[in-house]
Amino acid sequence: MKTCAIIPLKKLLYSKSRLSAILNEKQRKELTLCMLKDVINACLNSKRLNSIFIVSQDDIKFSDFGDEIKIIVDSGELNEAIKNAILRLREYDIKIIIPCDIPLLEGYDIDFIIENAIKYDIILSPSCDSGTNLLCIKGVNDFKLEFGEGKKSFISHLKNAIESKLNVKVISNERIALDIDDDTRLLYLSMLDADKYSIKYLKGALYEGNQNHSN
Repeated sequence: MKTCAIIPLKKLLYSKSRLSAILNEKQRKELTLCMLKDVINACLNSKRLNSIFIVSQDDIKFSDFGDEIKIIVDSGELNEAIKNAILRLREYDIKIIIPCDIPLLEGYDIDFIIENAIKYDIILSPSCDSGTNLLCIKGVNDFKLEFGEGKKSFISHLKNAIESKLNVKVISNERIALDIDDDTRLLYLSMLDADKYSIKYLKGALYEGNQNHSN
């Protein structure tokens, strides 16, 4: 079966506004790109993914990973843009929607999801605040999407799957669950010792911020 990852990327200008008490606009943009690199690395390390697509509201150039990453520019609303990508990528039997702000994701997490997708139409993995941090769709192109900042999308996605009589499985995973949407999770990420672009960037940014504050 052909598999692909779909990674939505909202406008970088407005990225991670809820972190503005700790990071300035430039730092939030750079952190978002670092987390995106971490997610892309996880996808590249997967043994079961065939293709990786970024659905971006910006016409970005992403040359760090060569031709392995394909950009789909769509300035529409988040759910509509993802739906358009799902319809466009009909040739892929399994599509995994992965947010760009789960930097602890690993390739073997994705492989585990794909292995389970053989038996299920929908696989959901929740965030720590009841959002949906991974949605795997097999053979379904009209699944109702409920993504959005502040929305408890996990319950909505689960309800939609059950009402549509789809075979659904929930997989909880602490690496997938950690999205960086508030100051507490940001500081937690910065204290981890892991080979991640985002962690290295945060350690430098927060150190620089503390130095400036002390001066």
